[in-house]
Amino acid sequence: MAKRLEGVGWNALFLENHDQPRSVSTWGGDDQMYRDQSAKCLATMYFLMKGTPFIYQGQEIGMMNVQYQSIDDYNDVAIKNMYHNEIAEGKSHKEIMQKIWKSGRDNSRTPMQWNHSVNAGFSTGNPWLKVNSNYEEINVAIQQNDPKSILNYYKKLIALRKHYDVLVYGKYQLELYNHHQVYAYTRHLNENGAFVIANLFNKKTVINVPSQVFDKSPQLVLSNESDVKELAAKITLKPYEALVYVW
Repeated sequence: MAKRLEGVGWNALFLENHDQPRSVSTWGGDDQMYRDQSAKCLATMYFLMKGTPFIYQGQEIGMMNVQYQSIDDYNDVAIKNMYHNEIAEGKSHKEIMQKIWKSGRDNSRTPMQWNHSVNAGFSTGNPWLKVNSNYEEINVAIQQNDPKSILNYYKKLIALRKHYDVLVYGKYQLELYNHHQVYAYTRHLNENGAFVIANLFNKKTVINVPSQVFDKSPQLVLSNESDVKELAAKITLKPYEALVYVW
């Protein structure tokens, strides 16, 4: 789609919306070990493509799917209808709830998690859905003061787009398209360029950097890992590692 729109349209870039489950729960590491890294990796992958990036509420702090124990806690009519139909077919409550926890639309409709107070600071009244039980660990207040948080990583991505015109107007080119773990692409604008790498799996992998990128001696401007990784002809990527180079 990015290539097809080149010169004729402007893309809308997004990971989440009100009808889809949370991206970190679907595509990332929905556990303590990789939640932050995978959320940052997914953000890097889509945010620097050509188009206007949209951030759905809660995505910028890595909000996750919710796991209500009772069908009565859900509001989505599609979920309720599916539940009652499958109960009538003889499926168990546990089996159906596992499906809802993974793909239900209400996963992305829980109240925004602002802080650790009642209802996650969203309201002093009764919200339309219960707050996700992890709101005391995942909320804006905590992440604002953590320079390594998902929230502050999104701020870095926004700053990059504002600073480098190539990340806004540059042509998009998919790279490493035969790699089974990595999504990578370049952006090109006049003499300037960018190389974006995202390892979308929870295991290490190795990539061969395209020669046309390596020959430019690009500079690392963003990483979701703490170590500085200078560009080499071959790079070993950690699970969910993301890197951005410019020249």
